[in-house]
Amino acid sequence: MQVAGKVAPAVAAQVAAKVFFSPQRQRPKADEHLVLSRGEGFTLTVMGEAVRGWAWGKGPTVLLVHGWSGYAGQLANFVPALEHAGFRVVALDLPGHGASGGQSSSLVHGARALEQVDHLFGPLHGLLAHSFGAACAGLAMAWGLKVERAVFVAPSARFDDFWERFRDGLGVSQQVFDRMVHDAEGRLQVRFEDVLPLKLAPRQEAPLLVIHDRHDREIPLEEGERLSRAWPNASLWETHGLGHLRILKDPQVVARAVDAFRVSPPSP
Repeated sequence: MQVAGKVAPAVAAQVAAKVFFSPQRQRPKADEHLVLSRGEGFTLTVMGEAVRGWAWGKGPTVLLVHGWSGYAGQLANFVPALEHAGFRVVALDLPGHGASGGQSSSLVHGARALEQVDHLFGPLHGLLAHSFGAACAGLAMAWGLKVERAVFVAPSARFDDFWERFRDGLGVSQQVFDRMVHDAEGRLQVRFEDVLPLKLAPRQEAPLLVIHDRHDREIPLEEGERLSRAWPNASLWETHGLGHLRILKDPQVVARAVDAFRVSPPSP
């Protein structure tokens, strides 16, 4: 990439974009698959690609959104708890992830997918999102998606650390990275600086609970702290020793999230 960036920067930018916007697909584990198999499957079309989703139960709708290179099954532990609390639960594999179609994804893909889910299952009483999924949710909400209450688990405030790890890991020069970003902004019709979670936070209306682990090595706790400070009517609950993914399996985290949605739910 370093050589290509000097000899053919346009080609290097295209290669970098393919890597940057291509999540790794994962399959659900056995216990996650059992939960998904209980759900009623549905398919949406988002930006020309088929997006798979599942729905369980009856009542006010709570939408579950996974993170980058994740899949709906990672949030399976929340499904029975929310069902038991009287909610209809909806989850999906974001574009380019899991069982959904597409080879690439982005914040825009994710936000558009959430809009489509709202058209089918809305209005949304609650939304629980993990990591990159929280950024997609924040963008969709800034674009007009109505949510009564939100819970973000391990969210980002900005993407500087992620971008820096990408550049260093792939050997992408700043010039090539800047060109890649410029091309992607034109293709997606957004400015990345304008859709950063921290920039969108002050205009958000839904009450937010941020759950973040002090030992998260993927997205530092400071990101969740910054986002909760910038978001009106937000609170932060700090966990210890759960990291970035095990936090999704922790019974106390599941219970705390369900409690956040239980407060005065509207009639279905």
